[in-house]
Amino acid sequence: MTSPVPPRDQARRLFQAAIAAHRDNRLGEAVELYARVLRLTPRLPDALGNMGAALRSLGLHDAAAACQSRAIALAPDRPSLHSNLGNALRDVDRLDDSLAAHRRAVELDPDSPGNWYNMGLVLQDLGRLEEAVDCFDRTLAADPDNAKCRWDRSLALMLIGDLEAGFAAYESRWELPDTPPHGLPPERHWDGAPFPGKTLLLHQEQGFGDAIQFVRYAPMAKALGGDVTLRVHPSLIRLFESVGGVDRMVSRDGDPGPFDLHAPLLSVPRLLGTTLDSVPADVPYLAPPPRASFDLPRVPEGDLGVGISWGGSPTHRNDRRRSAPLDAFLRLAENPSVHLHSLQKGERAAELRARGGAALCRDLDSRLGDFADTAAAIGALDLVISVDASVAHLAGALGREAWVLLPFAPDWRWLRDRDDSPWYPGLRLFRQATPGDWAGVFERVREALTERTAAGTAR
Repeated sequence: MTSPVPPRDQARRLFQAAIAAHRDNRLGEAVELYARVLRLTPRLPDALGNMGAALRSLGLHDAAAACQSRAIALAPDRPSLHSNLGNALRDVDRLDDSLAAHRRAVELDPDSPGNWYNMGLVLQDLGRLEEAVDCFDRTLAADPDNAKCRWDRSLALMLIGDLEAGFAAYESRWELPDTPPHGLPPERHWDGAPFPGKTLLLHQEQGFGDAIQFVRYAPMAKALGGDVTLRVHPSLIRLFESVGGVDRMVSRDGDPGPFDLHAPLLSVPRLLGTTLDSVPADVPYLAPPPRASFDLPRVPEGDLGVGISWGGSPTHRNDRRRSAPLDAFLRLAENPSVHLHSLQKGERAAELRARGGAALCRDLDSRLGDFADTAAAIGALDLVISVDASVAHLAGALGREAWVLLPFAPDWRWLRDRDDSPWYPGLRLFRQATPGDWAGVFERVREALTERTAAGTAR
């Protein structure tokens, strides 16, 4: 007859099994094993802390924070628990609480580069950018090979407006595991020097909005040399045929043909020495194809035909913050002089019918085959109101009036504390005053629409 295994020994074995499952990314299994450990030894901070980390990886941020808080109550002087709590609180935008947790982690272990890095991230979210850069510098002093930190530091520098240093540090993106390699020969990377008699391949590397923003550099590159080939996503090709200085256009997945030099589009600002004072902002630099007309019913004189886009790519790292509720856009139609038209593409386009918006907003999704079609639709409207998504970039590049709705912690290109953009002179920026404050943003947008329609200046 075998003797029963003491609870403490059972817990030890289960804890080792949980760690193994956690390490192998079998997160659901790990959480269940940690829970079994805690049923046997409920006051074990290691199990609580690890369970919180696993729950955070599963996207269960409130439960993760509760686990870390409970662990801290049992082991208040353990810096890793405070850092993990700060990370979980940052995920749900409890930024002041997150900063307090990270600050405590740094106080307990000031020699840990990870603690400084995590505190820098939440300071960046709070808009305290100089303090964030200081934290990143402290991280890199102890961990100079931390490419992720160098990349986040570049974003903070560009938000501040130091584009020269920011674009230089932004090259660290190629060291990140989630940045797809371009597969082109490194020895042929263009250094920004004149290239007479040669062919330069400029290629898209990131999203549609990035390509639209930085294709403005193609004519500047052309002025330095021979031929310019542009390789982009197929849905951009018809639109980009309007860009000056491009000799050949190829699909992103196609054969670029012979070339001597190449550069990713987002590296060109660095290569050409762009600063905040020298941003090339001569708009429009894009136009719909000559025969890409877009017929829309005319709105009454003095009314506004308004195109809306409420969501960016769901895979974007900041999408939960930058995309806004469709219902808030639909409430703009309460103004009888505002006639909404949906410019939304992708899976979010289906939300219009699901949210009962068909009577309030004309759905253009089926007519928007590529970005040339979207450009033509924007040309037929009076105003575009969009979150930080490709539609906002397109309206700006077309020189059309657009209002861009931004989260409290915006993407680097929108800088800080200003309601205009050096990249797109026709844009007006509406920023959240506090994290998640879409209600305040839309209140100001409704007021601005009322002023426009009351003044009868729609057309």
